[in-house]
Amino acid sequence: MGKEMTGSFRKDVHFDMKLESISQLSRNIKNCLTILETQAVHNLEITADVQSSLCAIAGGIEGCLECIERHSESYCAHMKHIAAHVNQIRSLYCDIDTLSAFAEKTKVSLNNLQQEIDADWDTIEKENHQYNVSGL
Repeated sequence: MGKEMTGSFRKDVHFDMKLESISQLSRNIKNCLTILETQAVHNLEITADVQSSLCAIAGGIEGCLECIERHSESYCAHMKHIAAHVNQIRSLYCDIDTLSAFAEKTKVSLNNLQQEIDADWDTIEKENHQYNVSGL
């Protein structure tokens, strides 16, 4: 993508919506982290592993967001990184069975969080496909 396209790409409404979707994904992960932190005393066995993994994932997504904000032409490359981070979240949920019970204790449904993440990700994938088709 040439420099001349960057300006118009940055002003694209869909691009801003896409960044908002990714930001929402990051916020969802942070909400999960907050729950883990507030309940750490009650469930020390999973908190350290889950918390450090989620922190790393959230940090990775934020790093991608910051880079996209600075250099919009790096968007497609970072979408691949974000996809990898989302897969990390999914495998983390699958690997730690006790996280579901833990979420129940905190009166937060892990399924609801997963649905939010999936909804955000569906939006991101759909919009990414539109950009790929349009050649951006």
